[in-house]
Parts: sequence; structure tokens; C-alpha cells
Amino acid sequence: MKAWLERTWWHFLIFTLSAFAGTSAFVISVLADGKNSLEQKTPYLLWGGVAAFSVVLTTYLEHRRSEGKKGEATRALSQIQNQMAQLHSVALIPITRELRSLCEAYATNASTTSSASLPPQVTARQDRILDKTLEVAVLLTAPPLPPSGNQRARSCFWKYEEATQEFKFKKMFPTPGRAPREPINPTGASHLESEILKVDSPYWIDGIQETTSYVLPKNSAYEGVIAVPVRAGTQLFGVLTVDSVEYRDFTRHHVDLVNSLGNLLACSLALK
Repeated sequence: MKAWLERTWWHFLIFTLSAFAGTSAFVISVLADGKNSLEQKTPYLLWGGVAAFSVVLTTYLEHRRSEGKKGEATRALSQIQNQMAQLHSVALIPITRELRSLCEAYATNASTTSSASLPPQVTARQDRILDKTLEVAVLLTAPPLPPSGNQRARSCFWKYEEATQEFKFKKMFPTPGRAPREPINPTGASHLESEILKVDSPYWIDGIQETTSYVLPKNSAYEGVIAVPVRAGTQLFGVLTVDSVEYRDFTRHHVDLVNSLGNLLACSLALK
């Protein structure tokens, strides 16, 4: 209550002064109308002028304050946009750095050995890229809310087994998450395969155009879903999913972002 009063006291003050001045001007005009001579009306006209001026002044002050608040909001929005741009850059740099190192390790191994298996340092970097991709997918879409730090989203990678046409749970962030990740049933697996992975197209449950999720079971604690393919040419690696507590947590920009993360992950997995 105290915080609310601190935010709104100025509006109540302006409203009270404006109402008082407007009412005074009306009452004074009525009283002045009952006077016969100009000498008798003069004091009322003066007070009426003061009241009318007060109305104009309070209106001007409120307008100036509103313009000031509008400017503050504009500056705050610009600052948030700059912070988000910086966050995107900072979050994506570790993934691209690991991907570069992975390519360097892979190229070194390819030039020095003819073994079909990857060296430990290459597979270790692939695992780190997967871990970082899952973390960034949550951080840049629906990060935890301050000050509680409660998680609003989780991300998972589902590895595609082409021989059985099944999706096996690989990894998840955060671990442990807000809730355990339920296995994908056959209907969901068919959806991931035919409508996302094989057609190379992202899928988004926004609560408006799409409300039915084949990825989440009924009565799940999550609503919003983004699922993107992880593939390189004809190599089908799996599907990257991000689940959010509410539909409104995700926008079209988030879909494009997660799709880009899926492409980065596919680049690392293609080196095998």
C-alpha cells in the first residue's frame, strides 16, 4: 500500500487541485452572476480568473510530468534493448568459441589419423556445446524471474534413432529442472519426425494459432513449446525443445533464436 501511494500521490494531488480549482471557478461564476454592478462583480471575476488559471496550470504540470515519464520509459526501453543485445552476444560467444575449437580439433585429428572413431577431446567438446546450447536456449527465451530465481523454462535434446524411428532423451537444462521431463509418447515421436525433423521446420505452441502440443503430455506444468530440427543435410540428429510455463513467454523471435541454436548444435554433431 505504501509503495502504491508513493507512486500515485502526485496524480491524486493534481486531480484534487484541478477539481478544487474547477469547482471554485464554477461557484464564483454563479455568485458573480447574482451581482448587479461591475464593482460588485470585480472581486468575483478576479477570483474566477485565479481559479481558471489554476486549472490550466495543473493541467500543464500534469502534461509536463507525463511527458517526463514518457521520456524515462523510452530511455529505459532503449537501455533494455541494449542489454538484451549484449546478453545475446555474451550468451552465444561461448557456443561459437567451442564450435571453433571443435572444428580445429576435428581437423587436426583428420590430418593425423585415419581412425574412424573420434578422439576424446572432440566428443568432450561436442558434449560441452550441447550443454551450453541447452542453457542458452533457456537464458535467451524465458530466463528465471528475479528475485526468487524460479525457473520458467526448460530445454531438452531428443536424439533421433533412425533404425527404430524413436526419440531418446539425451540431456536437459536445468538439471534438475522445474519438473522432470516426461518421455515422448509414440504420437509425439511421430509428430517430431514427420512435422519437424524430416521437413526441417520449427514448431511453436503459441496458445493462439497452435494450442495442441504433441510434445507435452496432458496436465503438464508447461504450456508454451518451441521444437526445432537438429540436422545437417541428410543427417538427422534429433530435435531441440524448449518448454515454458506460459504461452506468452515465447514470441516469433524466440522461435528464430532457438532455430539458430539448433543449427549450431547440428554443426557440432555433423563432425563425426
